[in-house]
Amino acid sequence: MYHMNTRKKIFLFALASFLALQAEGAYAEETTGTSGTVAGATSSLQMKKQEEARRLLERKNTIQNNLQEKRTDIKSNILEKRASSSETRIKVKANIEGKRASSTEKRAELQERRQENVEKIKTQVRERMRKFIGVIIERLEAAVLRMEKLIERISSRIEKLKEKGVDTLKAEEYLEAAKTDVGQARTIIEGIPAALEDALLSEELRGSFEGIRELIQNVKEEVRSAHENIKNAVKTLKDELRLRSNTEATSTPAN
Repeated sequence: MYHMNTRKKIFLFALASFLALQAEGAYAEETTGTSGTVAGATSSLQMKKQEEARRLLERKNTIQNNLQEKRTDIKSNILEKRASSSETRIKVKANIEGKRASSTEKRAELQERRQENVEKIKTQVRERMRKFIGVIIERLEAAVLRMEKLIERISSRIEKLKEKGVDTLKAEEYLEAAKTDVGQARTIIEGIPAALEDALLSEELRGSFEGIRELIQNVKEEVRSAHENIKNAVKTLKDELRLRSNTEATSTPAN
């Protein structure tokens, strides 16, 4: 009985040892498998991380390249815009300068036309003034000529009356004054054409004829003075003839 128990214990011990050995082998295999699995998983994770890092690096490089390209494009666009802007400014400046030059030319042309018109107007005014003053000179000369003819007639009358013994001294004095007035008038008339041409050469024609007006007025005054002296000479002769007639009538005895 004791031996049986001993054998049973030995058997159980052997069985337990066997089972333990089996379990240890299984555990070792499981441990080995797990370690392999863990190692494999770790390696796979590292590969994924490396792949992700590579992808991130590629993406970063792509982004950097895109940014660089965009910067280059932007810079190129800016340079093109600057060049275009500079070209535009040059064109605008050239256009403005062209317009200014054109405007200056137009102003110069307009000024030249105005000057031509002014010269035409001045030429027309000069011609009109020559004709107008020419007519006035003719009238003044005609007035002076009438005075000269009257002086000649009265001078002839005086000579005849002197032969008859009439006192003509005062009449002769008036007649000499008339001759002086007529001579002054004719001298002034002869100087009017030259004075007119001098006035016509003036740039300001409006005020250049005052001298001409004064000369014409002086001639008129001389003619009026000559006419007044001629009238006085005639009146004096008439008075002398009347006085002589009355004296002769008084001195003649009645029949």
